[in-house]
Amino acid sequence: HLDAAEDFLEFELEPGTLNKVVEIQNIPAGEGLVFDVSDSRNPVRIGGGDGTGTYEFAVPTDDGGTFALTSDQALATPVMELDTQPARWLRDTSEPLDYVIITYDDFGDAANMLADWRRDHLYGVTEERPAHVRVVNVSDVYDEFSYGMKDPAAIRYFLEYAFRYYGGAGADPLAYCVFLGDHTQDPRDNQGTGVLDYVTSWQDNRDSINFIRFGNVQYVSDDPLARFDGLTDTSTDLYLGRITVRTAAEARTLVRDKIIRNEENPDRGPWRNKVILVADDACQGRSDDSIALNHMTQTERVDTSIPQAFDRDKVYLWEYGEDCIVDSKPDAKRALLTTWTEGAWAVNYIGHGADVVLADEHVFDQVDIPLLGNDGRYPVFGAFSCSVGKFGKPLGEGLGEGLFKAPAGGALASMVATSITFSGANANLNQRFYEHMFPGEPTSPAPVGVALMDAKRGTADGNIKYVCIGDPASRPSVPERAMVVDGPTEMNRGDTVFMSLSIDGDPVDGVVDVRAQDAREAREAVFTNSRGQTTRTTYLRTGSNLYRGLAEVVAGEASVDFVVPLSLREGSDGRIRSYAWGETWDALGSLAPLAVGGEGFSPSDSTGPEAVFQLPSEVAIPGQTIEIVLEDPAGIDITQLFAFRGILLRIRDTQGIEQLRLDLTDNF
Repeated sequence: HLDAAEDFLEFELEPGTLNKVVEIQNIPAGEGLVFDVSDSRNPVRIGGGDGTGTYEFAVPTDDGGTFALTSDQALATPVMELDTQPARWLRDTSEPLDYVIITYDDFGDAANMLADWRRDHLYGVTEERPAHVRVVNVSDVYDEFSYGMKDPAAIRYFLEYAFRYYGGAGADPLAYCVFLGDHTQDPRDNQGTGVLDYVTSWQDNRDSINFIRFGNVQYVSDDPLARFDGLTDTSTDLYLGRITVRTAAEARTLVRDKIIRNEENPDRGPWRNKVILVADDACQGRSDDSIALNHMTQTERVDTSIPQAFDRDKVYLWEYGEDCIVDSKPDAKRALLTTWTEGAWAVNYIGHGADVVLADEHVFDQVDIPLLGNDGRYPVFGAFSCSVGKFGKPLGEGLGEGLFKAPAGGALASMVATSITFSGANANLNQRFYEHMFPGEPTSPAPVGVALMDAKRGTADGNIKYVCIGDPASRPSVPERAMVVDGPTEMNRGDTVFMSLSIDGDPVDGVVDVRAQDAREAREAVFTNSRGQTTRTTYLRTGSNLYRGLAEVVAGEASVDFVVPLSLREGSDGRIRSYAWGETWDALGSLAPLAVGGEGFSPSDSTGPEAVFQLPSEVAIPGQTIEIVLEDPAGIDITQLFAFRGILLRIRDTQGIEQLRLDLTDNF
């Protein structure tokens, strides 16, 4: 006997109740309707009242189940009825497909803009033929593969169908998929945020229950949407990326002003030859880190997988304080913000992290994103750490997607994890990522989504938590052409080095930036934790600058000469790198490794450099620009190996009082 006190009643019956009579009293006004809702997607009406207020029915099954009662007057009325049948069903074609964009319906303008670009700019395809690209509304996927219901399985079924059947025999299978639209972990809006699940993801991934001490064991990943070989499949079959936008305007801005602009009209300059490596220290705030110096050791190993032609800028938190006595390291943050703003083709982090922060000492926080001034100089951001790639939060966004979505800076794409990960596996994936990014020459990198997925495919579990936030077909902003450098096999003290440079391809005019460096400096880090246990690691700092200068490129050719300083660090891994660029091109060449040292030859040099101050007027006025030209045929020592050797600017006023003291060595 049940009492329907309100407009809705839901109840469950145990198995073994076949033909037993259920009596419901106080049925709401109108005709009472009873449904078997054991399968919520296929409710079955089993009867209804006659308006007398009481209804009896015999249980139609011996399996028990869940039942619901309401009145005809309380049934919801559809807000609107839509005819969503597409002009052509997704299974009514066998046309080949290389790259598909599954988009939220309202983001069609941005999706078509990206599709138009990729038809002529898809690395590995458009060198031979136009790419086959298609935009698919996510509602059409739901309509055809899950009866109109929002279901991530529908996306998987569509992608598998396209992968297996589009193109037919002899055609290249589908390779890329971009999800254009954010996902929310609260698709029913139980939190009342109003945030939509624009293009749903696979939320039902679970760690072992032992992970519960770290938080929720459930996490999001797009990988299950493109695994086509059964429940145990750990190899994702497509190169995936997600553009986590929530408005049509945001989608257009990211596609036009970041993804396409970075390829169509890049901001060329020496920044395209630089990678930033960031490593966590041996502390977690004021506590010891149980893995001690491992993050630095891992970053050094990753360094070996990046071509030596690229400049390195290392921000190692260890160098900003070795003791576990602080909660933050603002100087490390400042150094990272400065070098990031200057530009780099990659920013790589290994260490502890969370969805809105890198390192317990806060080397970078979500709130720091607006401080980045690298508009047009976008790096690939890789955080091989916990949870930095978490997306799907109804309120706010993770650090990885925040960097990608930054309108005037941030990152070109983010390679990040959506949940808890572990140090050793992170570092292994990180190293494999760069190995797959540069299978050949440094000027021919693989797209970021290709490098990440190929790196993941070689691991035991497929590193399912790591995702590409951005377009998987985007490529890192490295120089496009190779440069032949004819120069020395060693650099000896006092020698004059002569170099000739030749740019591959059509003759071009521009400028070349040449940097010569002595042997790298090996430093040892020694950490003793609170229990008296000591660990050590060795890491390398970039060699000191022996020479830095510009030369003119005419018809693809340039020449440079310089004198090797007497003061230098000896070793076998010196290098000379050359980066050249013009309005529509850039190129990279290097000589490495080079032996550095020698007995030394001291040329006749009895006078110091000549300094010429080019003032706009006889009187220096605040705000004026003053150019200083230093010249010395015997060379100028800029190694900074000794504190008393450098270029120091001192300005005194008319009373002889010093107003400014500035080290200009890095600017020469």
